[in-house]
Amino acid sequence: MGTRQTTLTANANSRYSTQYSRLFHAMNSLMLTGAVVGSNVAFVGTAGAALDTCGKPSGTVATGAATFLWQNCANGSWNLSVSGGRSATTVTYIGTVTGAQAAESVVGSSLEASDQLITSGPSTIQFTFHVKGTADDAFNFKFPSGAPVCVNVTEPNSVLLVGPTKTPVNSPVDLRTMGPCTLAYLEDADTTDSVDTDVDSDLGERPFPRITTGPVRVVGTAEQFSKYDVVEFKSSRFSWLAQIQAINPNTMGLRIHSPFGYQGFADVNPCGFGSGMPFGGTGPATTGCDVYAGHWLYAPGSALQSAISATATSVQVANPSRFTAGRYVVIYDGKPGTFLNAEHARVTAVNTTARTLTLSNRGLKSTARSHPANAIVAEHVIGNGDFAEPEIWVYNLSTACPLDANGRRMNQAMAEWLATNYDKDQRGEATPAKVAGVMFDTDFHFIMDAWNKKPDVDNDLVLDEGISPAGENLWGQGLDDFYTMLRERLPNALIVGGMTESRGFTSLNGNDMEGWPQRNISSAAPDYWEIDGRLTQYQMLMHKGQVGPRYSQTVNRVSTLRYTYFNTPGTSNAPFRFSLGLTLLDDGYYAQENNIGVGDPWWDEYAVDVVPDSPTFGHAIASNPANEALIRQHKGWMGFPLGPRYRIYDPIIFAPERSLVTNGGFDADLTGWGGLNVSVTMATEPQNRLDGAGALHISPHQIHAKAQNGAVATGPTLSLQRDMEYTLAFAVKSSAIRTIQVAVGELSEQMTIPAHWSRQVFTFVAPRTGNFQVKFNVGRESTDVWVDSVYLFAGNADVFRRDFDNAVVVVNATPTTRTVALGTTLQRIRGTGQDPINDGAAVTQVTLPPYDGIVLVRP
Repeated sequence: MGTRQTTLTANANSRYSTQYSRLFHAMNSLMLTGAVVGSNVAFVGTAGAALDTCGKPSGTVATGAATFLWQNCANGSWNLSVSGGRSATTVTYIGTVTGAQAAESVVGSSLEASDQLITSGPSTIQFTFHVKGTADDAFNFKFPSGAPVCVNVTEPNSVLLVGPTKTPVNSPVDLRTMGPCTLAYLEDADTTDSVDTDVDSDLGERPFPRITTGPVRVVGTAEQFSKYDVVEFKSSRFSWLAQIQAINPNTMGLRIHSPFGYQGFADVNPCGFGSGMPFGGTGPATTGCDVYAGHWLYAPGSALQSAISATATSVQVANPSRFTAGRYVVIYDGKPGTFLNAEHARVTAVNTTARTLTLSNRGLKSTARSHPANAIVAEHVIGNGDFAEPEIWVYNLSTACPLDANGRRMNQAMAEWLATNYDKDQRGEATPAKVAGVMFDTDFHFIMDAWNKKPDVDNDLVLDEGISPAGENLWGQGLDDFYTMLRERLPNALIVGGMTESRGFTSLNGNDMEGWPQRNISSAAPDYWEIDGRLTQYQMLMHKGQVGPRYSQTVNRVSTLRYTYFNTPGTSNAPFRFSLGLTLLDDGYYAQENNIGVGDPWWDEYAVDVVPDSPTFGHAIASNPANEALIRQHKGWMGFPLGPRYRIYDPIIFAPERSLVTNGGFDADLTGWGGLNVSVTMATEPQNRLDGAGALHISPHQIHAKAQNGAVATGPTLSLQRDMEYTLAFAVKSSAIRTIQVAVGELSEQMTIPAHWSRQVFTFVAPRTGNFQVKFNVGRESTDVWVDSVYLFAGNADVFRRDFDNAVVVVNATPTTRTVALGTTLQRIRGTGQDPINDGAAVTQVTLPPYDGIVLVRP
């Protein structure tokens, strides 16, 4: 791990809270309090001056009675002190310090019995101090780095003297910006970093934008792909990776591997590594080219009605409705789950009247055998290839998977195979390429979300969808165990999950978020209905992993004017700008996935000349497939973030008194709230409430519910207007990382929440005029859940900004056009002609259509 990685991981707090506040963010702070003109314009005033907060002021008594605020920039803590200023009478100081997250420490100093320093909630500090003469009272406090913290002194006046120069600032003041406070319940950016271990990689150190190819589907020249930070492909292309790294040793390669389904059916050599583990035969253990029959995943099976010979092509089963023509089955003797004398075959026809299956390919990659009556026939669960690729059999990675002759479940067998072979080519030979690690494909955390057949993971002939009767996720736990076993064997490799919903927070470096940020990837008109949930998941992946460097990537597949996804013409470049802008709101890598339509989709925003005094300052660097040296010189041009992303909104519209929810604070009672299959109670313990005196506690399920809406905390019913935009803001935590479904009437989004307090935001457009009930659907996973500070507003707060050393990104994630004032003069990129928006103009504001974004140059 390099020196810069240490700085970014251990001292990220200093970068965000000190450098940002002192150098740049004060210039932009007024944006947070701008008025909204009409319904679509966020307007700000002129920029303020930078303010030095670091260091204790001197001569406080001589200043007179006053409130002093300064920061210890060595450890990130803050100090607030009040002075008697030689006053002959007692001066009373009253104020609060409120954070968007819980305080890490609060320590009083020189306090008397009459003074009050109260932590009324983990995120709120109240103080009442009485001083006179030369006395002073003080306290030291620290919140998580980058978290919004608002200091508000109301008595004897609202002026704070800040930093060593005692610069006067009016309270309430946001400690990140030294500007006016924002609304805590809309401050949902995660600024925590729980990384404990760093593998030997600099991917967490690299400047922005961070660009990867996504899974490579076509071969370009090594020169073309040498300009990417990361390239990803299967082992058949390791020789190509070696050519790329000969040009640019800093390009990292990840092996694509599917732990979900067998994808090597088309390989010429079934014992080759190809797209994953080899499968040449069936044996008592998964080893070499053999895969134990019990290590595949099956749908609930049925029993043979009579004995069959090794050559029989028509067999009678008890329940033919469990089978589909064209799919493959296993036939084995003994009790369900024993897999004695197992063989594979294909079903070519199903006769439900005669209860018969017509079979072909008896003994496929196995040995055809005779089987007695009551032998088991079960259909293979297949992957996402559907009928076109029924050979993609799914592995049973659950904790209920049978043990093979070597005493291993499939997750252990795969972890051992992959640890040995992840950096070998399709022939199983060493490669001159440097393979940094593995990126998975389709590792669903819940198998109930699989594409085709619903599974029977414990092979008892009963549909279970990977969930035990008690609600344990047998499939998800098996995946987490697989990640853990692989991490133990590859402690210094990158291991990246392959699905937006993948977890593995204790073992993975991050995840691959395909179809970012929309689901309908085959349409030129993307549907962003779950944008807030996707942002929440991205934030979880970037901040809740325990293995560094953090590496999560987003992959956009929507067609644009410059990029065609599988013959679907695009109508605008906005899907690219929007998806890149959202990615830049956190620290991930971005890919516009290459494919047959566009093998190397390189955009203006990826490389820009920001060399001071350069005659081409602000100009995008065009890709040159014959020589990408200039691209390699100028990529990473944005530099590093100066702070977390933040929202731009009118605080008047989102003022607490405008909330449509009247009892979202739970400070007195639970009026208006109830539970379905859960009990709801008022939590008053400090650790279980975030703001005020109480929070809503939602119990685990009374009877386990597989469906998310099978266990619900119900809230008030509200009258909403058709086609109006609304924002639901709330704080939530769980006893374990999980997903919940947030709903207002028939509208809902799934959000992954951590095991500590977090702020969440859900925006939507009402589809009708009428009554809508607020609900938190907590089915599928059963944990304790706490909810606090629930607000619902008429308006949409999904406009974002993030500042970098050399650039600013602004994103409009709302369905209406927004004009955003920048608080300073920035410059559009001078593009190469691929997008008319990049015209090089100097701007003090930008107008963004719905679901659009822009990257601007800091002059």
